[in-house]
Amino acid sequence: MSISSMLRFAILKLLRWKRKNFVPNYTQSGFDKQLNYSLWSTSRTRFAASKRLQRKHELSGRTIAFTSAYLILLSLLQIFSEETSLTQLLTYSSISLAIVILVVAQLENSSNYSLKAHKHHECGLLINSLYKKLRRLKHEYKDKEQDEKFWVEVNKYDDEYNNILTRFENHEDLDFSIFKANYPKYEDHRCNKLYVYKTKLHYYFHTQFFYHLLVYIPPVILAALLLHILGFYTFCFLIP
Repeated sequence: MSISSMLRFAILKLLRWKRKNFVPNYTQSGFDKQLNYSLWSTSRTRFAASKRLQRKHELSGRTIAFTSAYLILLSLLQIFSEETSLTQLLTYSSISLAIVILVVAQLENSSNYSLKAHKHHECGLLINSLYKKLRRLKHEYKDKEQDEKFWVEVNKYDDEYNNILTRFENHEDLDFSIFKANYPKYEDHRCNKLYVYKTKLHYYFHTQFFYHLLVYIPPVILAALLLHILGFYTFCFLIP
């Protein structure tokens, strides 16, 4: 084993050991503080999930619209093309783009991004309402002892929280990672700049990259094909 491999192995073991022995501060206090964090984190995570799904819904709709327009433009280029190889390339591209449009439309219909986004937002609002109630209750008992009435209310909020969770679909792990990345300085998150960067990069590739690829790359190719047809330059070495 090389020295670099040994160092990498030692660093990974150290990081895993620290993570294993890491106990969040909110779990070491009273149940009210644990519930406070659960309500806050879950509501913000559900809002993040709603935003992600709504973004995918908007991008998928735009992608279908743009790629449909590109398909029409490809058909128009075929009319003006006099080269057999170019015509074959345009035909192949048109068929491929039509398949992509069909797949994106099917994914949009089966995934129900808009409906899921609405449900996550609704869940976030309900949990956020409980969070505000708990914060008001804790403020009322800020300067006095927490009596039986206080814990009755806390238990009631906890039961309501559990009931809400059973009524809605759970969010993805990425949504919770984005929530932590949005609050990197919170004591129990321990998010460094690398974690924030990697999470946001993962979020982009998971949510937007595919749609941006389909929207922004075809115009460049269409422009190159048009210039080739007009005789400004040869688009590709495959085309004589």
